[in-house]
Amino acid sequence: MDINKLKQTIIDQKAVFQGKRDFLPRFFSTSLFESKKIAAITGVRRSGKSTLLRQIAGQCENYYYLNFEDERLLDFVVNDFNSLLEIYFSFYGEKGVFFFDEIQNVSGWEKFVGRMFSEGYKIYITGSNAKLLSSELATSLTGRHLRHELYPFGFSEFLDYKKIKYEKLPTTAGKVMMLKYFDEFLLYGGFPEIVESRNGEELRQLYQDILIKDLIVRFKIKDAKSFRELALYLLSNSGRPVSYNNLKKVLGIKSATTVKNYIEYLAESYLNFSISKFDYSLKKQIKNDKKIFSIDTGLINFVSFLFAPESGRILENVVFLE
Repeated sequence: MDINKLKQTIIDQKAVFQGKRDFLPRFFSTSLFESKKIAAITGVRRSGKSTLLRQIAGQCENYYYLNFEDERLLDFVVNDFNSLLEIYFSFYGEKGVFFFDEIQNVSGWEKFVGRMFSEGYKIYITGSNAKLLSSELATSLTGRHLRHELYPFGFSEFLDYKKIKYEKLPTTAGKVMMLKYFDEFLLYGGFPEIVESRNGEELRQLYQDILIKDLIVRFKIKDAKSFRELALYLLSNSGRPVSYNNLKKVLGIKSATTVKNYIEYLAESYLNFSISKFDYSLKKQIKNDKKIFSIDTGLINFVSFLFAPESGRILENVVFLE
């Protein structure tokens, strides 16, 4: 890509990355920081992966940073990594740590990361797609990485963000206040930006971004209409048992295999999760209907097709996520 554009992007991004310091610290295993292995942080879009990188970077004296979600890096290919290194060395000298946001946007990235790891650098990477990262890490970087999955806020983090102290034996007024905040958490969910804005329209836009950027475009899904309908149906039926064959009939999708593949894509982007009905027989677990849960209750409330609030299923979704 154009070298001057790359230089400007590096300068601009570093200023933004280092400038934002007011955030809620997230939990992460100290092994991510202490180990020499590549640290891979995965999670749904807008769950706070970049913020977690800032938190970790606060414990590093010298590092390089680049976010591949930047539209100026659309032309960046694997051969540009060497140019990137030259710019870093000329601008900032040689440092020991790399932070790469959404690195899976660059095909073949694992070759460069593997080379830098072999040369003794500490590397942190983030990505919004579980399978892409895990398959690339498993094939090229076997035994050389640690993984951390980041989710939107749970209720305890929600309270921390709101600066509300939880008490095991609250007063009556304290109980009322806690229930008020829990109702807010159930309604808007735990995406950090939505906790701040309480804006349902932002949740709808986030949902569309995940569907389009992380799924339809990345997996080259041709029947986008059927895929969107399936995604909305599953979101609207979070916590209910579903079967591939039944979904095929209801939505008019050609085969149950296609339904299964679509559900796996949704899981890979962390938008949905599926769990099997418990049985001591593995065969029965595979054959029985599964339950689908959403990454966030706010998406259920503001995006899905619901005639009336269904607090029971939303509570079950919260318990599943916890």
